[in-house]
Amino acid sequence: MADDLILEIVTPERLVFNDTVEDVTLPGTEGEFGVLRGHASLLSSIEIGEMNLTKDGKKSYYALNTGYVEVT
Repeated sequence: MADDLILEIVTPERLVFNDTVEDVTLPGTEGEFGVLRGHASLLSSIEIGEMNLTKDGKKSYYALNTGYVEVT
């Protein structure tokens, strides 16, 4: 569905996660930010920190190194 928020977590070695989520919070270099369905497009760099996502009402946490996020 076009309104779904599809999250892909990709490392140099493999695709770690690819599924629809309710929301995601990321540690951007300019500060922490969240993404919900319908978010405006953006490109941001990522700091070392913790990312959390909500899927089916349950929170999951991932440790991140540097990288980038693209919201389209």
